[in-house]
Amino acid sequence: MYYAYDICPKCRNKFFERKEAKENEHDFDVYSDTCCEKCGEGLVLACVGKKKIDDTIYRITFRAAESNEIFLNTLCEVNGSDLRTEKDKLADEKNIVLEGDAVHTFLNMDSLTGAAISYKVDPDFPFLCFGNYDVCLCPTCGSKTVVKTEEMQDVEDYMLQGFFCEKCNEWVMHCSVSKLALDNTVYCLKFVLEEENDVKIEKIKRLVESLPSKLENGQIIISDKAEEIYELLQHLKAEQISYEIVPSFPHKVTAYKEVTEEDLKEILELVYN
Repeated sequence: MYYAYDICPKCRNKFFERKEAKENEHDFDVYSDTCCEKCGEGLVLACVGKKKIDDTIYRITFRAAESNEIFLNTLCEVNGSDLRTEKDKLADEKNIVLEGDAVHTFLNMDSLTGAAISYKVDPDFPFLCFGNYDVCLCPTCGSKTVVKTEEMQDVEDYMLQGFFCEKCNEWVMHCSVSKLALDNTVYCLKFVLEEENDVKIEKIKRLVESLPSKLENGQIIISDKAEEIYELLQHLKAEQISYEIVPSFPHKVTAYKEVTEEDLKEILELVYN
């Protein structure tokens, strides 16, 4: 089971544990139905993990770079220190060390990642982090954003998804996401695989081994989401192996094709020309 922790996008000083645990780490909604006990703002998802947060103190270590103004500004942000003081520290130290509990480590990691600064955490931070608190409030009007998904013009296999301000009628943040990734349907795939000593068949066998599968009446049966089984479907189509899938698979399946040197040349020409 996974446990989720929320944070207030305004106060950013405390984690709030979600009431319910989930079987999968991505099953939690971005927005919580609970409000901050201090300012009243709605809480948003911060991190998810298989363990509950305890009093562990984490140690973040990263390299100092005197000429890197972004680094210095970030250092002030995560430490709340005066810039001059930090510059003085850099004259004598090759590394900067930050120690803190889970919530402060989460905030420090997010700030350092945003500034593209490499760092190490000891012990390993055992939670999947989400940066939702930066985009859950509109920077223009301060209103709460909503998670929105919509079709992309002239792009068949992808959708626009992100955080949208309904008051300003503008995206705060968005990106393109494949329809495969957005499809949470669990499909049941059935097919028969002949015992042939063939490189391509061996590839299919390895894919089957990486998925939740079982053998029943000579058939291989796999139950999983669209994105997980798509590559296997491509190989089955390429090898003209018939299969059954329930419910009906709504995504176009193209036959798997190995990338050749000519393909790579064409890709490089498109990139650099």
